[in-house]
Amino acid sequence: MAYRSGVTSGPGIKVELNAKQLASFRKRVERWQGAPLAIRASKGTLKAADYVAAMMKRAAPVSTKYAVATRRVRDDKPGGLRKSIKVRKGRRGLFTDAFVGPTAPHKFLVTRGTERHSLAPVKAGAGNFMLMPPLGRGGKGAGLRNVRTASGVTHPGAQPNPFVDETARAHHGDAVNLINQILFSE
Repeated sequence: MAYRSGVTSGPGIKVELNAKQLASFRKRVERWQGAPLAIRASKGTLKAADYVAAMMKRAAPVSTKYAVATRRVRDDKPGGLRKSIKVRKGRRGLFTDAFVGPTAPHKFLVTRGTERHSLAPVKAGAGNFMLMPPLGRGGKGAGLRNVRTASGVTHPGAQPNPFVDETARAHHGDAVNLINQILFSE
């Protein structure tokens, strides 16, 4: 199929192609075909993934020191979910894929939320007691912890915080622009 400048294609549609620009584009694509194109695309993908990971870390909720100290969250330190956001590389043929997101074991509890549920043990005799935050100020109370039976305690549930999806949606265009910059730069 030959391309000509100023050819009319159908009723009311006019297509004009600049032969020099088309030749330049074809030359650039031919230059980067195969492995060189795959290498550039992989570099762009990883750079875009690093960018999205940084934005996701900014958007991630951070548990407070109080919540960690009183064992209301499962992290050892504050900000465990934020610190767990990683870029993982995958391979598909010549191209490298990048997966971005939190790796903490409780990531689904934060992003999807939880319903109201009982904290009673499933098996009889297993985990009959639970530790609660210290009573009063300064940890005054029985043994610095308040021990209760778990059978009568109900967790109120948690609201979902879909920060991963929202960040990916908000920064998708910027990530594509980063890939294009690396892919088509001279």
